Order: sequence, then C-alpha cells, then structure tokens
Amino acid sequence: MSFVDQSNEGLTAGIPNSSGEPDANPRKPNIPPCKPLFYHNLDEMPTAQSRRVVKNALVAWAALGVVVVWNFLAMTWLQYSPYSVMNGMHVDSGYGVSWIVSLVLLVFLLPAVFGIYMCLYTAARKKSSLSYCCFFLLFGALVIFLFLEAIGLPDWGGGGLMILIVIASDDGRSVAAKVLIAMAMLCWLVAAGYGVYLALLVRKEYVSAGGLAGAGKEATKVGAQVAYDNRDTIKQAAWEHRDEIKQVAIENKDVLIQAAKDNKQLVGDVAVQVARENPDLAWQAAMAAASASPAPAASASQFQSSAPQQQRSGAPANSTDDVIDWSKF
Repeated sequence: MSFVDQSNEGLTAGIPNSSGEPDANPRKPNIPPCKPLFYHNLDEMPTAQSRRVVKNALVAWAALGVVVVWNFLAMTWLQYSPYSVMNGMHVDSGYGVSWIVSLVLLVFLLPAVFGIYMCLYTAARKKSSLSYCCFFLLFGALVIFLFLEAIGLPDWGGGGLMILIVIASDDGRSVAAKVLIAMAMLCWLVAAGYGVYLALLVRKEYVSAGGLAGAGKEATKVGAQVAYDNRDTIKQAAWEHRDEIKQVAIENKDVLIQAAKDNKQLVGDVAVQVARENPDLAWQAAMAAASASPAPAASASQFQSSAPQQQRSGAPANSTDDVIDWSKF
C-alpha cells in the first residue's frame, strides 16, 4: 500500500450491509440491480449538504429519463401519424432523421448522464476538487445540449420550439402532435433550468470542499504519488543529471523552501516513507546535515554519539557531496 493510500485505509471497513451486520466487502457493486456495475451508497456522504446535493442530482437523472421517453413518443407520433390525407395516400412527415436521433438519445443519453452523476458522487464522497472540476466540465456541456434540444434545432432529435412553430402553422397536423411536441419542449426547458439550479448547488458544495486551492493540493498529492510509484526511474535520472539539479536547486532555493512549507505534511509523509525504505541513506543525509550546520561542534558530536557504532563507522564529515553516497540513488 502506498503512503498516499495509508491515510484512507479502513474508511469503509465495517459498514453495515442490508442485514445490519458488518459486510466483509462493503465496496461491491450494487447498481443497477440486474447486473451491478457501480458502487452507490448515499449514506457514505461526509455531510448532510453533500447528501442533499447528490440526491438532487439523482432525482434530476431520473427526471431526464422521463424527458427522453416523452420526447421519443412525441417524435414518433410526429413522424408516423398522418398529417395530411390526399386521395387516401399518407404524406411523409419529413422528420425521419429527428426520429432516429431521438431513438439514439433514448438508448444512450441516460447511461452517459449517469456517468456524469457518478463523477459528482465520487467528488462529494471524497471531497475531491479534481472530480468536481471534471463534473463541471461535463455537466456544463450537458446543460447547453438540453437548451439546444429545447430550441428544437433541425435533425437534433428534440421536439423543441422551432419544430413547434413549424407544425403549429400547419393545419394538416393533428392536435395531438402539436400537444406532444409542446410538452416535449417544456420538458427539455425544465430539465435545462433544473440543470442550472443543480450546478449552483454543486458549486456551493465545491467551494466548501476547498475550490481551486483544494484542486491544487490534490494535484500535488497525485504528483507525489506518481513520483513515488516511479522512484527508481527518478533516482536514475537524478543521478545522471545531479550537477544540473544541484544548480537549479541553489538558484531556486527560496521557492523550494516555500513549497515545502506549504505542503509540509505531504513532504513529511514522503520523507518518513523514504527513510523507512532507505535507513542507510537517511543516516548519511542526517550526517551531512549535521556537518553542514553552523551549530557548535559539541552539538554535532552529541548527535553522532547517539547513533549505532556500525552506522557511524567510515562516515566522513567534510562536505555534503562526500558524506552522501550518491550511488544509493
């Protein structure tokens, strides 16, 4: 287990299952019931506000299912119901492409939007600013799409305003077709408006999770994890370019010191993990720091006397380059 994951260990252990007893595997998928693919449990939300926001999003997803079903029925009626009879012959309605697109929306839109919902669920449960940013990007595109469907652009599959205007002025169209398209337009419009309201709720929750500052900290954490997972490659590259790295570190020491202060907890975790895996290297680094310190010689000797004899033997104290065995990297 990595040092980043250690702090999250046991967060879900012992969560009761449906029988009230602790489940040995509480993270098993449970949605959808027919063939579970996703894990979903609103009780895991850290705050009541998070739970309310996610519930609103789930309700919006279910309501969108009603919208796409109604829209498909309206487009089906518009396409296949006769709007004019001439000598007993049915005249083509001219909305075949829109009907096909409405069928595609019926099949694929709900699963795609559920993926956006799961992005919000993960963000709210883990207080992940990066997941919030991903949700805002995808959900913003969805809201724009809903408004375009309410407008009723040709061949977009939505029974919107433009289609309603065309058929409303056509006396050959049935009243049922006009009512169905009008209701479909209202459904798309309400869905888009509720999407804006939901985005405002999520934004409020996002600010409470830290906003962009939280995203920066999480990005730093992810970067540290990537560096830890590829530490051997980084060690090799650092050894090959040690002179350049030393020069850059000297030129930017103030920036490095400030970054270490801003992320001292993360730096401490990394240092402890590296020290545990490389005790000899940690000892050499400590000796180098003691030899380079302007503290009195007595303090350095006291520091040296507290270490085991076998670790002190043969450790010179002239300079940092001489003390640290760079081949360890």
